[in-house]
Amino acid sequence: MNIITKIMMVTIPIWVAIEVTPFGFLSKLYRNLSEDVKKHIAKIYYNVPYLYLESWLQTLSNVRNVCAHYGRLYNKKLTFKPRLFKEEMKQFDNGFAFAAIYIIQRLLTKDEGQRFITDLQALILEYEDSLEFSHIGFPTNWDELLSKIKNQKS
Repeated sequence: MNIITKIMMVTIPIWVAIEVTPFGFLSKLYRNLSEDVKKHIAKIYYNVPYLYLESWLQTLSNVRNVCAHYGRLYNKKLTFKPRLFKEEMKQFDNGFAFAAIYIIQRLLTKDEGQRFITDLQALILEYEDSLEFSHIGFPTNWDELLSKIKNQKS
């Protein structure tokens, strides 16, 4: 058996494979799972209906691609609007960048979410003189909305 064959026979743990898998592929992978598996993942890990998680992954994949290819999110509607619950839809427009930030916060753990808010606040503070918050869909109480999500997690 040659070295290439031996390397190909090594079993790679799933977490290693996922680390190097493009986000768009993960979004499509989730979309193509059986409905039962999607329901299980969405309920157990995020406590949301699977159609919401599917929508969120598609939105984040698209936002990631816009950023990676030097596209523009400022003063531009999202190509894929994420599904949001009725109470969330009353608080902000799901067609702008804030919706993606909001769903990122929903998907993070409590500790990751706290770091995310801290980093976002620092970034906003640095550029607040140049930003028109309405052009990225930020409601006036954006930090309260993100903190509320973080505080709902155990």
